[in-house]
Amino acid sequence: MAFKALRMTKKYEMHVLASRDQLFPLLCPAREPEWVPNWCCRLVYSKSGRAEAGCVFETDFPDRGHMTWVVTKYDPPIEIQYTVFKSESHVWNLEIFLKPTDAAETHLLWRHTFTGLTREGNRFLAEYTDEEHRQRLSSLERALVHFVNTGTMIEA
Repeated sequence: MAFKALRMTKKYEMHVLASRDQLFPLLCPAREPEWVPNWCCRLVYSKSGRAEAGCVFETDFPDRGHMTWVVTKYDPPIEIQYTVFKSESHVWNLEIFLKPTDAAETHLLWRHTFTGLTREGNRFLAEYTDEEHRQRLSSLERALVHFVNTGTMIEA
């Protein structure tokens, strides 16, 4: 039987009391160690040393495995997109849109589109629940809000 890839999209919305000019630079692999607990990456390519169109970096977390990330859209301070490859499993397109709701608050829409590349990837998609996604993103939201409010990283 031929392999048929599964695809799913999940969204998460955040409202953060900070301008998008304050928030957008934090959505960068080189800046995330300042506010995301346990964030670690290897920057493969970037002219500036920061997120930019075509930036490539790798992560290797125990609970997620090795992944290669490419910044596929970079439109500060409005939108950043990453395409993430986990070759033995799935491709993940992460789009983050920032929209001011007033002078001091930003609405962030995180849209995640996953496509299975293998049976293992399809299994991951089938088992990745809305609740698990909400927990991961709400944890990230708490870390971002904490950093914006205190200038320090939240405890892991």
